[in-house]
Amino acid sequence: MTVRHTFAIEALVDFPDDALDAPDSAGLSAAHIDAMMRRLVECGVRRVSWGVYGDGRGGFLTPAHDAGFERLARTYQALGHNPLAVAVEAAHRHGLELYAYFKPYETGPA
Repeated sequence: MTVRHTFAIEALVDFPDDALDAPDSAGLSAAHIDAMMRRLVECGVRRVSWGVYGDGRGGFLTPAHDAGFERLARTYQALGHNPLAVAVEAAHRHGLELYAYFKPYETGPA
């Protein structure tokens, strides 16, 4: 008898929050995203939902003189200003589905 799973384990990534809290002042790199996708697969995740707030060319307003937002700005720079493209490549490299969702009312800090 073959048992088929009728569900998929998913992960939700709220990427700006990850970048704001990056342990390194340089922000997050493509290697960090690749490692995250690899770890998600190891945990049994098959699908990733990725929050899109805009790209590093002005889609996300970053206030000056705030360490968290400086890390976010550095992350966008390190990722070629397009973290979604980096995430899609990493997810597909590890056999994951990636779905992006857009939150238009959260495209910048209040």
